[in-house]
Amino acid sequence: MTDQNNLEGLVNDEPPQKSKFQKLKGKVKEEFNYWWVDTSLAHTVYTPLFVVTETIATWGDMDKVWESRKNGLIVGTITTRLYTKYADWLIKKFNITKESSKKKKWLVETGGALSFSVPIYSAILAYSGVPLKEIAVGLPLGIAIGVVTSRPYRWGLNKWRKYCGLKPAIDE
Repeated sequence: MTDQNNLEGLVNDEPPQKSKFQKLKGKVKEEFNYWWVDTSLAHTVYTPLFVVTETIATWGDMDKVWESRKNGLIVGTITTRLYTKYADWLIKKFNITKESSKKKKWLVETGGALSFSVPIYSAILAYSGVPLKEIAVGLPLGIAIGVVTSRPYRWGLNKWRKYCGLKPAIDE
């Protein structure tokens, strides 16, 4: 694009064309914004819940809880946006809309959350040195938390995205 073309576009009330770099920069910025918005809410909601869960599962061994939460925050910082992209994809695939039934929303969002998070959470616990008998307590508690919180979390995420100027997966 030359300055001549850009000037003609401005004279003709056409918006200037963005370069490939500008388009890429815009996509990276948008993805970064979704990443920090999605991750900040996930850490705010789930870290306290899993501190309680893991305290119960380890019979109050705060060294194990600290190690697990430290690893969980690191892994969550990396994987939360991958999960929310996956969940957004499921919402589109199963045609979940504002008008969809609560049951349909809950089934799709909870199924997506559990299919993504159970293997990751299991690995976090194991890597953190939590013994198998304590994982056998913590994992079902984590699954129960996921079953109860997946739909409210996604509802909150939609509201948080909208508040932060991003497009929600479902505009509720």
